[in-house]
Amino acid sequence: METCTHIDAELLKAAEEGTFEPFKDYPESLDSLLSPNKNTILHIHLSTPSERSSEFIKGVLSICPPLLWKVNVHGDTPLHIAAREMLRMINKNKETALHEAARNKRSLGVVKAIMSNEDPNEFKYSANYHGETPLYLAVKNRNMEIAFVLLIHPDSECLAYGGPNGKTALHEATVLDFEDDDFTNKTVPDFEDDDLTIKDFDINNYEFFLVDFLPEHLIQFMLIYEMRKLTKEIDEKGWTPLHYAVYTRKRLAVKFLLDIDISSAYIADKDWKRTALHIAACRGFQYGMEEIISVCPNICEITDIRGWNVIHCAVISKNDEVLKAVLKNSSLIYLLNEKDVKGNTPVHLYKACHPRLPSFIQHGDTDMFKHWRTLHKQIQNERDFPLKKEKNVTRTTSYPKVLQDEILKLMTELGTGPLGEISNTEGEMRKEKMIHKFEKVKDSHLVAAALIATVTFAAAFTVPGGYISDENDLKKGTPILSKNWTFKAFIVSDTIAMDLGKHTIG
Repeated sequence: METCTHIDAELLKAAEEGTFEPFKDYPESLDSLLSPNKNTILHIHLSTPSERSSEFIKGVLSICPPLLWKVNVHGDTPLHIAAREMLRMINKNKETALHEAARNKRSLGVVKAIMSNEDPNEFKYSANYHGETPLYLAVKNRNMEIAFVLLIHPDSECLAYGGPNGKTALHEATVLDFEDDDFTNKTVPDFEDDDLTIKDFDINNYEFFLVDFLPEHLIQFMLIYEMRKLTKEIDEKGWTPLHYAVYTRKRLAVKFLLDIDISSAYIADKDWKRTALHIAACRGFQYGMEEIISVCPNICEITDIRGWNVIHCAVISKNDEVLKAVLKNSSLIYLLNEKDVKGNTPVHLYKACHPRLPSFIQHGDTDMFKHWRTLHKQIQNERDFPLKKEKNVTRTTSYPKVLQDEILKLMTELGTGPLGEISNTEGEMRKEKMIHKFEKVKDSHLVAAALIATVTFAAAFTVPGGYISDENDLKKGTPILSKNWTFKAFIVSDTIAMDLGKHTIG
């Protein structure tokens, strides 16, 4: 029968506390004192969380120098233990060397060296003072190679993923700017397809991610895929990574998240009880709204804390294209009749801020559009919206002003999320940018028009071929080429150009 090596309880406690006295007169060599894992008293002392005693270390080494090179069952000498503990030391911001390395793209070698000798089961590299873990910092700073080094670690399941305010590294990964204008031509890898499996994109083949031509949208997919267990994790506001993706209009992230796990789409936030679908519709993010509805049709039944469904939210976005897109789903016709906590249907909201129906509703021939028109007419005869010629009735909507103001206030006070206001301010900003762009173009066109008007005006007096100058010719002063058809075409063209230039300037 084999007996495991062990250290007496009193000597073990002395080694942990750094008490040298019991070992001064120990009858045998100190390197014979071994735990079941072959740890010496020096291994044990350096592994304890208490403060290290330099006197203890000097004392035991003076008696038994070989202790410094003795290895345990993991092949670690006391020097390995000491070095590892130094790497785990935290500064005043509660950061380790790995936190700092994760921020710096040039520290890839440092990160690989740390992780090659680390065991997350033993030490998890928790968050710093700001709630940021090394993995979160790597993703936030877009150090993808470092992020993948952390994720391919054999014990990455034990790795801390957290960020500030309850966020995770996946929340941060979804808002990375990997968008591609040609997204419609991109396809997400289908791991169910016989021709393409996860082995084709094995993250453990680390060198694969060092290839320069690897498409960025595939990098984001693999990043999200490797953290797929976090898709239903919420921040302090109750927002999932999918909430973040639709808020920031990240089409690729929305596609990837839904392909991996559609259940996260049904999670509502804490304050407003809004799902990612509500956020997408309110923000005027048409792609995100359509994508969620296509894979989660039942989600349209969910209402937020105000009783608003997806059509209410589409109206709030003040984006007719978004409203048109959701109204194309005839199966959602029942939502037109649903009232919020104030008794307003989506049609009430639309009528409060629009004097007339848009052409796509006026001329739509589906049951959805026909029903909208019916409800629009009925509102004028409802008891709570009387069509009377009173002082408090607006001319644009036939609503009592107090009721109209109440609805408009509700439509503008949409609250905030972890990333900012929910209202579709980006749509308005895009319009302002477009107007500003047109203003710049207009200025350049005015300059061009002025030049055209000037040149064409001068050309009218300096005609090609010149004038007849013979004193005896009755046609003196007449253009020499006046009979030529190309000259006549020139005069007509010149006159038109000058006139258009003049009108552009004026």
